[in-house]
Amino acid sequence: MRLKKLVLVMAVSALLSACATSYVDSMVESKAYAGAFYSVSLYHSPAPADQVKKAAQRIKDSAGANFQNEFLAQTLAPMNQIGESETYFLNRRLYIDQAKQTGLLSEAGAEKVERELERQIAGNIVLQRDVSDRVKRAYPNLDKQIAEVKETEFQNALHGKLKAFADYAGVFRSVKEDSPDKAQMLLPQLRKQASSLLAEDKGGSALKAVMASYAETGDAELRSLVVRHFQSPSLRREQLNEFAKGEFAEIIGAEAERRETRLRVTSESDDPFVDELAGELPKFNEWISIDDQASRTLSLSRLRFSEREGAPAVRTQTVSQLDFATLLFIPRNASVLFDYTTTKYDLNWSMSIRDSHSKKSKVIAGKRSAEKVECSNLRYRNVFGGEGVLDTVPPVVQEFCSRSNLIRFEAVRESAVGEIAKQVADFVRYGGDGS
Repeated sequence: MRLKKLVLVMAVSALLSACATSYVDSMVESKAYAGAFYSVSLYHSPAPADQVKKAAQRIKDSAGANFQNEFLAQTLAPMNQIGESETYFLNRRLYIDQAKQTGLLSEAGAEKVERELERQIAGNIVLQRDVSDRVKRAYPNLDKQIAEVKETEFQNALHGKLKAFADYAGVFRSVKEDSPDKAQMLLPQLRKQASSLLAEDKGGSALKAVMASYAETGDAELRSLVVRHFQSPSLRREQLNEFAKGEFAEIIGAEAERRETRLRVTSESDDPFVDELAGELPKFNEWISIDDQASRTLSLSRLRFSEREGAPAVRTQTVSQLDFATLLFIPRNASVLFDYTTTKYDLNWSMSIRDSHSKKSKVIAGKRSAEKVECSNLRYRNVFGGEGVLDTVPPVVQEFCSRSNLIRFEAVRESAVGEIAKQVADFVRYGGDGS
């Protein structure tokens, strides 16, 4: 048993090695030397030393006498275009060390690559992006780069050249650590970027980011932006409630109260359907709440709500076009038949709405219909009139029978009630002036 496991491990190892070798060969052949060597410089699954040496030798043989310059140029080319994950930086650390050991990079070339990576990592640190301790330990000279990068990114932030609001906030925090007065110079840009972010992002994520910056800066203008955004109709009830604590609790409470629409729904007669409809309204306007004590009254009168399910009609269908597979299972010149039952459903409605708040009224009307088809008794009939069971279902029969056999009349009714509720909710929301 142990021998079998050993053989299996050796086989898998050989297979992986063969795949890696094949990839290196193809990359070298296309003169992608940096990519070829990167494939044997993976931190979490390092290649064997002999494989690294072979890859380096293939690159040297292909690139010729100028291999170090070519390899350095390819290594530096994508430096600012590739991802900035922990794995990437750890892989690059191994890449530099192995390239230097195998002679693909000179001491000066390796140092140049390392400085570029350190600047990239320092940029992440200054912008307050996550940089793990493992990466920091892998590049021990980072401190030399951070001060320079901090000044560069400060100037970029000052002149509005950063990509995202999070970067402006990150630079502000980084600069504030050394010079709170200098960080204040970034406030005009921070306000400008926060305003743009809130205008573009209608959800709660932008608001969280700007609120975090307000907490960091204590800036009154950022606070005003936050308060104005609380009044944005794009924020849902759930999102407002999420922020309804601490400093903004009272403001958000007042905004929620302003948006709340409490309705007492009545009908001229005791109509169970009106009660059903009232329960659907909050689904289409989350700020509507049904309250029997509310001062605003919504009067609903059902003028018509008729639903009719027709009697099932049974018919027999002969399949005119049979596929080759079906022909194999029936007698020659036999016909394929099946029965199908058709049931029709029709729904018509008309309702009158009157709002005590706007003093307006409206009549809404509509209709829905559906037809369900259910198939049965699939069979064949030979030329002498005899019939037999058909085990396979011809594609044309499958298409016909599956088209509407899953229709539920209950679902059609639910959809119609939802449509009525939406029209009523829109009537309340827009004061009877339409959507």
